[in-house]
Amino acid sequence: VPLAELQCTIDERGLHYRYVDVAIDREYGVATLTASAPATAEPGDLAGIRAAGAAWLPLAFARELDDALLMLRTNEPALGLLVIRTAGEAQNVVDVDRALAAHGDHWFVREVTGLLRRTLARLEVTSRSIYGVVDRCSAFAGTLFELALAADRTYMLADDGADAPHITLTEANFGAYPTVAGRSRLAVRFGDGAARIAALRARTGQSLDAGTALALGLITLAPDEIDWDDELRLAVGGRVTLSPGALT
Repeated sequence: VPLAELQCTIDERGLHYRYVDVAIDREYGVATLTASAPATAEPGDLAGIRAAGAAWLPLAFARELDDALLMLRTNEPALGLLVIRTAGEAQNVVDVDRALAAHGDHWFVREVTGLLRRTLARLEVTSRSIYGVVDRCSAFAGTLFELALAADRTYMLADDGADAPHITLTEANFGAYPTVAGRSRLAVRFGDGAARIAALRARTGQSLDAGTALALGLITLAPDEIDWDDELRLAVGGRVTLSPGALT
């Protein structure tokens, strides 16, 4: 499958791809990476996946995330904190994860899964602190939730409104993208505890609100709307007061 040229617009404000956007604040020392889920459903059958080729979401996203991480590593060493957000329709990510699992024996799907694994591992060994932020309009589901699992801390807005954020686990979170240590991020987080992993697997496909995610140990903190802005401001402000070299 020929790879199309990677489309990236670079300006003083950051890096802009199709599914990945990086906003850069050099004065504050923070980069905010937003991963976007597709607005429409991706093909779920092999014929559609092969027809999409390099434009298929998992491949395009992996290439863009990899390029963004390398650009930050090479050109922005003074940015000590990376804040990760997501946006879009979480269900489309869940459907993509199902397609990856269903066609995992096909050479193309297998290679794309391998690229995702390597790219997520690159995120973990990036020499900067990482915060995950789960707020309204987030799409932290399945593969995209791996970004939050790779973070040092994850903050999730606690809200019971119609647009309250949710987290969705898929089978991809249970070993499809092992870390450099050869274990899933959930296994690393819970010390390979079989009971905890089994309890989480039973939640696969469910939309988990902030209270449930906190109780399950999937996030670090769940401030309500009153405290949300202040908690993030203090968390980010406290971290960037340290030198970038201390934020590895």
